[in-house]
Amino acid sequence: PDALPSISIIIPTYEGLAHLVPCLVALESTLPGDFQGEVLVVDDGSGSETASELAAMEGEKPWLRVLRNSENLGFIGSCNRGASEARGDLLVFLNDDTVPLPGWLQALAGTFRTRPEAGVNELAGARDERGTSGT
Repeated sequence: PDALPSISIIIPTYEGLAHLVPCLVALESTLPGDFQGEVLVVDDGSGSETASELAAMEGEKPWLRVLRNSENLGFIGSCNRGASEARGDLLVFLNDDTVPLPGWLQALAGTFRTRPEAGVNELAGARDERGTSGT
């Protein structure tokens, strides 16, 4: 199989440690060995306990990067913040209560490899009224 593209997995959270920890444990167990990317947790202005726990996790996991909003921007604002700071070629958004299953990321990335018109792709160009590439 082809190597995966670089991927940024973006997870907004607000006081969500009870959900986020199982999500990150599941992610760690399902990330492929050749994972080229990052997991961005966007802390949407949570309190000091959440900030402290996230900082500790970030220090332990080389694939984890934590962004902290100084004020609560809401879910969409946090998604946009994560997207603007992401380094991956492919952006994947997860809720903090997601528990991914083995093979999920390979299947998702494979979809974009075999169906380049899937998802939101700034490189896809304009779409005609049928939803196909207008080029």
